[in-house]
Parts: sequence; structure tokens; C-alpha cells
Amino acid sequence: MARKKGSTSSSSDSSDSDVDLVFDKKTFVENVGKLLLKSPILDALTEKKEKEIKALKKKNKSMKKELESLKEKFEKADKDLKSANKKLKTAEKNTEASSKKHETTQKELKAAQEKVESLKLEKVIKSLKFEKDLKTATNKLNTAEAIVEITTEKHEATRKELKTTQENLKSKNSSLSMSKMRESCLEESEKQLKKEVKTLKKKLASAENLRDDLCKRAEVAQGLTRWQYKSDEDEWTDMASSVSQELDEQYERCLNGASPRSYKMKVSDKMYEFDFEAMTQKNTRSGCTREIRLFIDHPAHWERVICAENRLSRDLDDIMQEIDADDAILKGLRATHCGSKIGKCSDYALVPPREALTTLYQVENLPRWHAYVNERTRIRSSHASHDIELNAIDPAIPQELASTLFENIPGLPELDKSVNEVFVFHGTSEEVMKKIIIGGFDPRTAADKGMYGAGIYFASNICKSHQYTDYYNNEYKKGYIIISRVTLGNIEYVDHSIHLNHRAKKRRPKELEDGCTYDSTVAKPQIMKVRDHNGNELEKCEQKPNRRQFHQEFIIFSDSQAYPELVLEYEYFDP
Repeated sequence: MARKKGSTSSSSDSSDSDVDLVFDKKTFVENVGKLLLKSPILDALTEKKEKEIKALKKKNKSMKKELESLKEKFEKADKDLKSANKKLKTAEKNTEASSKKHETTQKELKAAQEKVESLKLEKVIKSLKFEKDLKTATNKLNTAEAIVEITTEKHEATRKELKTTQENLKSKNSSLSMSKMRESCLEESEKQLKKEVKTLKKKLASAENLRDDLCKRAEVAQGLTRWQYKSDEDEWTDMASSVSQELDEQYERCLNGASPRSYKMKVSDKMYEFDFEAMTQKNTRSGCTREIRLFIDHPAHWERVICAENRLSRDLDDIMQEIDADDAILKGLRATHCGSKIGKCSDYALVPPREALTTLYQVENLPRWHAYVNERTRIRSSHASHDIELNAIDPAIPQELASTLFENIPGLPELDKSVNEVFVFHGTSEEVMKKIIIGGFDPRTAADKGMYGAGIYFASNICKSHQYTDYYNNEYKKGYIIISRVTLGNIEYVDHSIHLNHRAKKRRPKELEDGCTYDSTVAKPQIMKVRDHNGNELEKCEQKPNRRQFHQEFIIFSDSQAYPELVLEYEYFDP
């Protein structure tokens, strides 16, 4: 109990001491404040603070000015932004409008492009049709080219005269008068040229008619075309050549409507009346009538019927007759390939290839066949008159071609080995092929670049002739090879090729000692020297290294020495 009382007394003493301390602090603070107010340190501090406040006020003023200027700039920028936004909106509207216009123009462009493509297709179709028409027209206009060449010379002369007159007029008259004079002179010259072309065309037509008449007369004279009558033994007997010739002329006039269908003629003191409609002859005195006919000699295997109306036809539909090109014929053609895997022969090792669409045409051109038969008989008689004995062709031509043709084309005339008659190939373009089929081989148009002279070239290997077709250049990849019947006759074997500068000079075979010439030239596969057209050595400036002849080639220089027997048309599809 006594301890508790003592604890209470100590707590009361401590509370009194705290009150005293608080009282002392207040007084102390008051005293300190009074002292500070009277001290110079406070004055210094207040001055500093006032200075700082003034400086801050100045800064504040400058900051306010800067803020005002920034506000003005901000307002200007805001105005600029608003104007820029307006411009952007107008630009966006303009871009939208331009994009719409662009879309419309693109649509119009697409439509225009489609129209252009359609027009291009129409042009291509028209050009193809035009090319076909051109090809047919060129065959008809080839004869007119000679006329144009003659007229061009005259036209050049008139042009020279016009130039001289124009030069004189330039010095005398003004430009207007000169132009009028030029036009008038050109019109007059054109009119004159047109008249000359018309007259020349008429002359050419008359010349062609005259040529046909001469062909007919030659055929009658040579016995290839002759008139016959049926004898009492019921056999056809030939009339005299003079009678046949006169009847042929009258019959031609009758067909053309220039003379009546009956014709009276005196034969060996007897008067006969020939009826071309009934094909009879009547003895006017006795009244005896016999049958007559016009016999035209032609190969028996030909497809079309040869008659007086179509024997001189130049129409390809008449001359070219399509025949079956079975696998046996194609195998025989492929068997003539040289088998080489070097150069162009390796391009199409099987020519014509199995993938080819192959068409075989039989050529039935009666005038060209008669011309060939006559040339063959002429060569045979020339050899007999000059005691020329022919040797076999060296090296021998592969027999696969001839054997397959004779096996698959019944009635094909046999080859005459006594004059070295052979079947060989001639590759060419479609345009030249048609010219050959109609008019025959023409050495006058032969290229001057032939290594053995300006002649007509043939080959015993189909791959060699394939190289000279227009197969690599034309769009449709068609090749044309003519299987030709050629009379080689007396052969000149050459051991040299002709230099390029001398090739055009050789246009006939080499002459023999007795005055006659060789009938053909053959180049064997061997190393060839380079010489001039007479076989002499070249000068040093023209000398060239030797070259190799890979295929056997045959060259003739006469148009009637070869006949285009068949035409092979083939088309290749690349794999």
C-alpha cells in the first residue's frame, strides 16, 4: 500500500514540471522573435528576397510576353491548320473525283484494248486469207512480172525525161507551175504505161495461146497425141501425122466455138466429113462411116482422165492428185536417210517423222511428161550416134525408194537404166513447188550459190533434201519434197567444188572431145577441193581450204531432163 502512494506522488510531480517547460518555450520564442526583428541579418535577408521577387516579377512579365507571342503564333498555326485541313478536304474530293475518272478511263482503256485485240485477230484472219489469195494470185501474176520488167525500163526512161524537164522547169517557172506540170506529166506517163501494160498483157495472152498450139502440134508430130480410126478388123489405126495435125487444130477450134462441129477434108483423093460430136468420119462418095478418137499417150497409173479439154491444164487441182501415203511408202522414204547424227541431218532423224501429217500427191502434167519423154529419147539417140556406153552410177543409189514406189503404185513406168534414169529427191518451198509442178524445173531461175554450178540439184538421201525445204522458216512447219524422175545420162563425176565467185559461170555440163557434152554432174561423198568453174586452180587471193561433201548430189542443167513424179507434203509437231 505504501508503494502505491509513492507512485502517485511521483506522477503528479512530473506533470507540474511539464507545464513549466511549456511556459518557458513560449517566452523563449517571443524573446527570440523580438531579438530577430531588431537584428540586421533579417534586414539583409528581406532585401535579398525583395530583389529575388523583383527579378521573378520581371521574369514573369517576360514569360507572359512570351506566352502572349506563343498564343499568337499558336492562333496563327491553328488558322493555318484549319486552312490546310480545308485544302486537304478539297484535295481529297479532287482525288476522289480523279480516281473515279481514272477508273472510268481504265474501263474505257480495257474496252479499247479488247477492241484492238479483236481488230488484231480480224486483221490476222484477213491477212491469212489475203496470204492464200496472194499465193494463188502470184502464180497468175508471174507471167505479168516479165511485162512489168519491160515496162519499168520504159518507165525509168520516162522518169529520167521527166527529171530533166523538171530541172528545166525549176529554172524557168515557179513552184506552183512546177507542181502542176509534174502532175500532168506523171498522169500522162501513167496513162501511157497502163496502155502499154494492157497491150503487153494481150500480147502475152496471145503468146501463151501460141505456145499451147505449138505444144499440141509438137505432140501430134511426135506421135504422143494422134487421131485414130477404127478399122474393119475392129482395131484402132493411126491416121497420118499431117491429117492428125489438121484435125487437132479444127477440133480445138470446135471446142472453142470458133468452127462448126463437122469438118470436111480431102485425104488421099477421098473426101471425108469428120463429125466431132458423134466422133465419126464419113466417106462422102461411098457413105461408109467409121468411129474416130483422139488418142493421148499418158502413163496408165494416172488418176484423172486425160482428154482434149484438160490435156494442157495448168490448174493445180487437175495436175496434183492425192494418193494414199501408207506406212510402207513412208518406211521406204525414211530408209533413204543417211543415218548421220551430225549437223542438220540430226535435227529430224526420221524424215518424215512418225508424228507428221503426211500427204502424197501424184503429178499428172501431160505437157511436162511429154517434154521429159522427148528429152529422154533425145539423150538415148545422142548416145547411140556418138557410141557412148554408160557405166553404172557410182556409188549406187539406194534402191529402197524405187522399190517401195513400184510395189505400192501399180502401173508406175519402169526406170530406163540404159540412160541412167533414177528416182531422187528435191526439197523446196511451197511457192517454188507449185511453180515446178505447173511449169517444170527451170535452170534459168537456179541460185548462183550452187557449189557445182547454177543448175538443178537433187539428192538420193531424203535428209539432204529436207534441209532445202522452207520447213525451218515457215510458221506452219510444213516441208515439201519432190520425188523426181531424172535422166542422168552420161555423168561427169567431180572431185572439186566451185569457188563462190565462179559458181554463176557454170550453167551447162562439161564438154567432151567430140563436141558433145556430159548430161549431168554428180558429186560423191568425199573431200572436195575448191576450184574455178573450169576446174582450174585458183589464185592465191581466192584459195580456200578443202571441204567435205557428206551426201551424194546430182545436178542437171536442162529443164526437160527431170519430171516431178510425186510431191511429199509433211508437217511436224515438236514434242
